[in-house]
Amino acid sequence: MQQISASRKKPTGIDVFWQEGGMKRRDFFSFSELIELRINVADLLDNPSLYLIDGENHRVVATD
Repeated sequence: MQQISASRKKPTGIDVFWQEGGMKRRDFFSFSELIELRINVADLLDNPSLYLIDGENHRVVATD
């Protein structure tokens, strides 16, 4: 899992960004996906570095 470095609100969800293998990566999560993952959308937007992404399994989790 990689630490999310930035997030950006889109009309139907959130783009999240992270560094992996020296490259900037991006994935999109719809609002309903984030709700299912029990992710606080406002917090993800305000504090993206408090979250990790598993790009292979399309998951976001909060750090403890």
